[in-house]
Amino acid sequence: MAVEDARALDTAWIIERADEVRRTGSTIIRNVLPVDKIDELNRVFQPLLAETVRIEGAAGNRGPSRYYVTPPFRPPWTDVSIIDNDIIMAIVSELVGADGVFCQLATDTPCQGSQYQDLHRDTQSLFPEWGQETPPFQLAVNFPLVDSNPENGPLEMTLSTHLLTKEEALRRIESGEIPVQQVLMKRGDVLIRDVRHIHRGTPNQTDQPRPMVVLGYSRKWLFRPEVEIRVAREILEQLPLRTRKCSPICGGMDGFRPLDDEDLEIWDIYKEALEKKIRDQFNLSENDTLKPVQVATQIVAGKNYFFKVELPDKTYATARVWHIVWQNDTHGDENQVAVHEKLSEDPNEDLGDF
Repeated sequence: MAVEDARALDTAWIIERADEVRRTGSTIIRNVLPVDKIDELNRVFQPLLAETVRIEGAAGNRGPSRYYVTPPFRPPWTDVSIIDNDIIMAIVSELVGADGVFCQLATDTPCQGSQYQDLHRDTQSLFPEWGQETPPFQLAVNFPLVDSNPENGPLEMTLSTHLLTKEEALRRIESGEIPVQQVLMKRGDVLIRDVRHIHRGTPNQTDQPRPMVVLGYSRKWLFRPEVEIRVAREILEQLPLRTRKCSPICGGMDGFRPLDDEDLEIWDIYKEALEKKIRDQFNLSENDTLKPVQVATQIVAGKNYFFKVELPDKTYATARVWHIVWQNDTHGDENQVAVHEKLSEDPNEDLGDF
C-alpha cells in the first residue's frame, strides 16, 4: 500500500469520515488520487467532451453549456488506483455495506455560458410517504479533472439536507437557515456525498471546461437503470477481485451465440412487443418474417437479452429485452424492449448505444 493510502488502515479515521457523511451529507478528503492519473483522464476525456458538445450544441444536455458525458468503462477509467482506491472503498463500505455495488461512472462539465442549476437532489427518498429519511443507500464519489475555483463553476452544497424532506430542505435554504456553500477541490481531492443532499452546479465563467467525475456506489439491493454500467467481459476479468465483487449489477456481456431454449422462451414472452417495435422502426409489414438468429446476454438487476434479428433484406436489427427475473412475466412489457439499427459482431461495441 502506498504511503498516501495509510489513512485507509486507520479505522477510527474511516469511521469519522463515514459519520461526517451520515451527519452532514458529505466529506472531502484531500490528496487521495494520483494527480498524474487525473491528468491522463482529463487528456482522454477532452475528445469525448468535444464530441458531446458537437452533438448537443450550446443547449447542452444538463442545461446551457453543461454536459453529462459517460466515459467508456475501459482503461484508463478502470485504473484500480481510482475505482478500487483503498481510502474510498473503506469509507464507502462503512456507508453502504461491504457488499455495496459500483453502479455509475459519469462526468458533469460546465463550460463557458453555463448557468446556475436549480437546487436539486440526485435521487428521491426511498419512502417519501414516510416523511422521514433513511440511512445512506447510494453515494456519489466526485473528483475534478482540473482544479476548481470560484470562477470555473464549482459545485455548491448544503449541509445535512439529506436528513430532511426535499420540501423542508428547500424551505430552510430559501429562508437562509441553511446556507449554500461552494466546494473548492484540487486534482486528487475526493468528495464523498449522500446523493439525497441538496446541491447545484454554478456558472463556469472561464474559457476552460471544468469536468467533474462521479463514481456511484449503492447498497446491493438498489437498482437505478439510469446509472447502470455496462462492462465488457474482458474488462471485468482484468479487474481486481474486490472490484469485481463490487460490480454484480453491471456484469460482463457475452458475445453473440445461438439461441437456446431459455432465450427462445424470453423471445416468446416479449415477441409481440419486439415485433411491433421492429416493424415500426423499419417500416415492415405484418407479412414480413422476423427471426432471432443469435443472442448476447448481460446480467444486471435482472438480465439483458440482446437479440440479433434477421430482417427481410437479410440485414440485422438489434433488439434488447430487459427481463426482470423475479417477476415471472408471461407477457412482456413493451417498456422493457428497445430496438437499435446498428449491429456488428461485437456486442460490447454496438449494444452500448442502447
